[in-house]
Amino acid sequence: PSPRRPWRSRDGWWLLGGAGVLVLVGATGSLNALADTIFPSDSITGDLEDKFGPTAPMLSRLRIVHPVVAVIGGMAVAWIATARARFGSRTTRLTAAAVTWVVLSQMFIGIANVFFLTPLSLQLLHLAVADVLWIVYVVFAASHLGEPVRTEDRLGVAA
Repeated sequence: PSPRRPWRSRDGWWLLGGAGVLVLVGATGSLNALADTIFPSDSITGDLEDKFGPTAPMLSRLRIVHPVVAVIGGMAVAWIATARARFGSRTTRLTAAAVTWVVLSQMFIGIANVFFLTPLSLQLLHLAVADVLWIVYVVFAASHLGEPVRTEDRLGVAA
């Protein structure tokens, strides 16, 4: 079987798009962490006007961007991994499942981060799991792109 040419295939572009989404989520997360450090919260709902009102600093008002981008982007990355691995090898399917589980773990840690008012230990855990997500996604992409291309014979049956 011939090897894949990653960037000449649809799969390569989908995987590159997923990597771009992860970079975007990470960038918005870094802005969120900066806002949480500079403008710490005393309660979840008590200072909403101070955080998001018209007189709030721009960095503080941008806090809402990361959760929205993270939920939509995380679901997209999980979908990309699951859809691309559907007919892949066992290793590819397992790493795609790992991507999905790590995305879900990140979402729960992010929710906990909000409810516990972003303690440093939870922020570091959130960052560490983000690193794990990136590593698992790269391993998934390498596994998927390293698989041989399925060729079809004249009758349309995969060989």
